[in-house]
Amino acid sequence: MTSYIPYTELHGFIISQIATGSTFAVCEHDSSEQIFIPSQLARMQNLVPGDRIMVRAIPNRREGGAKWFAVFAAPAEVKSVEVKPAGSQLAEALANLAVAAASEPAPEPTPTPEPEPAPKPSVDWFARAKGALVKLGDVATSAEIADECGTTTQFISFYLRALHHRGEICRAGVRSKSDQQKDSLVYWGSTLDDLIPAGIVGDK
Repeated sequence: MTSYIPYTELHGFIISQIATGSTFAVCEHDSSEQIFIPSQLARMQNLVPGDRIMVRAIPNRREGGAKWFAVFAAPAEVKSVEVKPAGSQLAEALANLAVAAASEPAPEPTPTPEPEPAPKPSVDWFARAKGALVKLGDVATSAEIADECGTTTQFISFYLRALHHRGEICRAGVRSKSDQQKDSLVYWGSTLDDLIPAGIVGDK
């Protein structure tokens, strides 16, 4: 079932607009209350900074954002006070109200929100694993490489096996018994020469 959120009708002034078209305004009744206007609404009504607007807004649930989220926005006419001929106490009172309103300082605009920082690039774990191997002297176990990369042995082993499959690093497995199905210890090397001790020649 769709829940209905009642809107609140507000008047305000547009104070800023970013390149995407998203627009920000402040309420007339309280300049500390900011209104966010989606770019589609702003473009539809040709809204620009300085415009006085009427909006229908709902509370903005985004933490740290504007207090109000506009679901409708349109330019609002600035209403002028009609002063009746002198001699009427009512006309004099209205004129005094108009003068007082004109002398009030304009609300201070809320600072434009700073753009959100760009997302950090993803980690190239293949390059990181190879770099850790070189830093460790071109020969290391999976656990040593994982510690150098700041991750787990199980996680980094996936990238080490892929690098070995691609022929970019070498692997040496050590088994304590001939009937073992799994290596007791695995060493990784940047090259085959790094894994073979000096003076040992392999079978021809």
